[in-house]
Amino acid sequence: MPAYGVCLHAVSSQGDRRVWTSIEAVCGEFSLFEGIDELAPREPDGDWFPPAISETQAAELARKGLLKYVISQRGQLNKPVVDAVEETRLYHFPIWVFYFRRQGRFLDIKVLDARTGKSAGAKMRVAVLNALVAAKRSRQSTP
Repeated sequence: MPAYGVCLHAVSSQGDRRVWTSIEAVCGEFSLFEGIDELAPREPDGDWFPPAISETQAAELARKGLLKYVISQRGQLNKPVVDAVEETRLYHFPIWVFYFRRQGRFLDIKVLDARTGKSAGAKMRVAVLNALVAAKRSRQSTP
């Protein structure tokens, strides 16, 4: 799955900080990102989805997501102010997608984080379904 690592500059009474966030590049879901040091430049193996959102859109989503996260934290003191996007990196992360028949007739999927083996969550499941639908549509539209 494609994602953008977006580094934001934040200022608070405790000083300047760099905060890395991750924007999933199909649906634009936000999360804080601590694994930036684990990224290595290389071509993705196997099947992969292209990003559906641009780098500019990812930067804006990261900024909005971090602001929403900061506002939701308890306490009013020392909340950082997000003032700039410092860096953006496109990366792909591995997932496993399993499909199965539920109750004998309904097709369902389960999405796992391939690094940890844990469930990737409901938002990632929606992103995978959206990416599969977009891939099928692009295949049907090309002659």
